[in-house]
Amino acid sequence: AYFRDFFCSNYAPIVIWDSQTQLIEDANPAAVGFYGWSLEVMKCMKWKDIQLSDWAVERDGAVDQKLDLRDRFLFKHRNARGLIKDVEVFSGTVHLSGKKFQYALVHDVSLQKKMEADLVERERKFRNFFHYAPLGIFCVDLNGKVTDHNLTLKKILFLSEEDDLDTLNVFKT
Repeated sequence: AYFRDFFCSNYAPIVIWDSQTQLIEDANPAAVGFYGWSLEVMKCMKWKDIQLSDWAVERDGAVDQKLDLRDRFLFKHRNARGLIKDVEVFSGTVHLSGKKFQYALVHDVSLQKKMEADLVERERKFRNFFHYAPLGIFCVDLNGKVTDHNLTLKKILFLSEEDDLDTLNVFKT
């Protein structure tokens, strides 16, 4: 009863499938909502119909990636509309009625992945602007120590590229 309550009332999608046949045995209401198939349809599907990469695929950071925690993975999953979602899956084994099953507790990380990619792109644009601006630009910490600068600043100060500005303190000059 406790397991059934946890399974049915959990807001995270949970899918249980047969370890040998890959047939989906059960899915909680959150999984039905997340993937978009009815429970009846999901029970006729195999786990590999949802998960686009195999558990046995070498984890090289391409499609799926084993993270630092045991049984925690990044995968791409397909939903009923054919959309591909980036998901973080916490997986394990459960024995039900004397039979071995796999379970996956799924978190959609598509937005997080998009935000990370956007952040990388913004950082790239900022770095290009900062380093190639026609003006001398530098950053200082709260103590006045120069923490970063562009090459244009060195040219304005008649310094070579090898000259070190890291020891410069704008509050003590």
